[in-house]
Formats: sequence, C-alpha cells, structure tokens
Amino acid sequence: MFLSEDSALALKYAKKLDEHNRFRRGIESAVLKEAKDYLSGNTENNHVLVVYKEGWHYGILGIVASRLVDKYYRPAFVIGFNGGVGRGSARSIEGFNLMSALGRCEDYLSGYGGHRKAAGIEILHKDVEEFKRKINSIAQRVIKPEDLIPSIDIDLEITFSDINDELIDDLNNLKPFGEGNPPPLFITRNVFVKQLPRKVTNGMYSVWLGNNSLTYEGVFFSRNDFSDIFNNGKVFDIVYSLEKNTYHNSIRLSIKDVHLS
Repeated sequence: MFLSEDSALALKYAKKLDEHNRFRRGIESAVLKEAKDYLSGNTENNHVLVVYKEGWHYGILGIVASRLVDKYYRPAFVIGFNGGVGRGSARSIEGFNLMSALGRCEDYLSGYGGHRKAAGIEILHKDVEEFKRKINSIAQRVIKPEDLIPSIDIDLEITFSDINDELIDDLNNLKPFGEGNPPPLFITRNVFVKQLPRKVTNGMYSVWLGNNSLTYEGVFFSRNDFSDIFNNGKVFDIVYSLEKNTYHNSIRLSIKDVHLS
C-alpha cells in the first residue's frame, strides 16, 4: 500500500488491510471472552494467570495477554496449542520480571525469549500445568501484596496554562518512547467538563475539558472507559500524556486515569 504509486491500487490494499484488521479484532474478542470465562472466579489464588486452549491464533495472544493484565493486574500467559505444541505470549506488571522467572522454569519450556515486561514461550501440552504451578510458586515468593494494586507513576503536576507548543517540542526530544522510556505523565487537578464524552471511532472517545479558562480535547480508549465518571461528576483530577493531533494541528490530552477531585 505504501509503495504503490497508483491511488486506486493503494486504496484497494488499504481496504484489504482494513478487512484483515476487522477479522483480527473479531478473533481477539472471541479469545478474550474465552480467556475471561476460563479465569472466572479463579484469579485470587493465582499470582500469575495462565490460560490456554487448542486452536487459539498465535497472532493475537499478546494483545489478549495485555487485556488480561489491564483487567486483573496480574502477570498473564496466553497460550495457543496446535497438536500438542503450544506458543504463548506473556505480559507482566512492575513487580515481576518475566525473563528471570522463565529462567527458573526452563525444564517445562521448549523455548522462550523477551524482556522483563513481555515475553514469548514455546511449551508442550503435557508440561503446561506443571509450568503453571511452578511460575505461580515463584510469583508467590516474589510478588508482594502491594504489587497487585495498580499504580501510575506521575512525572509532574501542571495546569492547562503550562501546556504549549514549546512543551510539546521538549517532549518530542525525549522520543522514542517505549519500554524503559515511557511518555511523561502529567496530573492536572480541578478540571471541569466543557463537552461530555462522545465516541469518535470504534475504540476512542473524545471529551472537552477546561482548567484555568483554557480548554483542551482529551481522548481515551474504550478499554479505559471513563464516560461514567465524566457523566456523573463536576470537577476532576486527570492523569494524561500530551500529544499533537496532526489532523487539526492541535494539542490534545491522552487520558490515562480520572478521579473526582
């Protein structure tokens, strides 16, 4: 699509990509539901979530693992098997180093790789329950009760009057963002809603917020739906990162958390 010099051909490829993406989201939703059903009522006794099934598509396992971590705030392994051979993806929380733990589970794995917060594994079906037992045993010794309480590291408290293009340029100098270098997070207190949240795409909401007589657009994703809070309060404290909306050439807030002031 990117290399095409013919706009009609590029559009054809773009539509095909969109079809694949819609199909992928359908598979992801189905696997996530099955994983949640598998875990139903069985998370409190497990510091590490290990879910698996024959036929789960390898390509979406990492996304599903991330969704499980978001929901349960525990390290999660999602494994798909094909004829007794499994491939899985794992995502973790701050207090649990995946690679260190996997190094102590090598007897049950055909292979593994990754870093402290994300990893991939290969495992035989006959070993998966013993692996589950072993990695939970490790986690129970490593993970403290407070590690299972979600937290956000906020870099700076600011007001909307501190936000400008110069600040965005300074933040851009810190890129690339990723593991080990996350985007800076800000908190602004006593924010009020100028326009209630509305869905702008299938996965994103937009809300207009005011502070110090200034107004900025905030966006958040469906998986972190803050609509009920915004619809049922008057004054809020918000945590967010800053980004440039290139379509409108304007600054907007990527909202990570919201509380009543």
